Amino acid sequence: MSLAGIVISKVIEGSVPAEAWLTAIGSFPLLILAARAVIAVRMRQAVFYAMGSAVLIYVGLFLGVIPHLHQIWLSPRLTVAVNQHLPCSDSEIISSSFSEPSFVFLMHGKIKFDTAKNAALMLKTNRSCGLALVDRRNEKVFNEELSSTSIKTIEYGRVSGFNYSTGKWLDIGIYGVLNR
Repeated sequence: MSLAGIVISKVIEGSVPAEAWLTAIGSFPLLILAARAVIAVRMRQAVFYAMGSAVLIYVGLFLGVIPHLHQIWLSPRLTVAVNQHLPCSDSEIISSSFSEPSFVFLMHGKIKFDTAKNAALMLKTNRSCGLALVDRRNEKVFNEELSSTSIKTIEYGRVSGFNYSTGKWLDIGIYGVLNR
């Protein structure tokens, strides 16, 4: 566990913050002492060393490592991007790829979750105030639904990151209708 922060940071962010190294380096000696105490059959001492190591790992991961994992914080970044491009105060927004509860709260409930096809259908009927949030994997279906019309979309931006709830990387485009 003491190496978890290093591995997670490297895999998700591509770099390792100092906090991850400090967590591993700080907890490792206590783990060694715990192992030595077990071998010497000093169980009470082993438990205290292991508990000390666990506290260091917990604090290090939750206060030092996880806040640096920007790729897992999709909801706040997507909310900022959507709010920058709201065409109307009462915009209709459909997300076909990302349905985290934190996103609903940050968007004050002003978001619906549906398929990429239905997101495209919404843009057909709500050209002036609609926004569709579509992951790159679903863009083919989204574009096929719009291809039979004269509607041209504009991509306002993209937000990419790791959805830890599903274990998938997402690359979400924010689409509206061009020349509303």
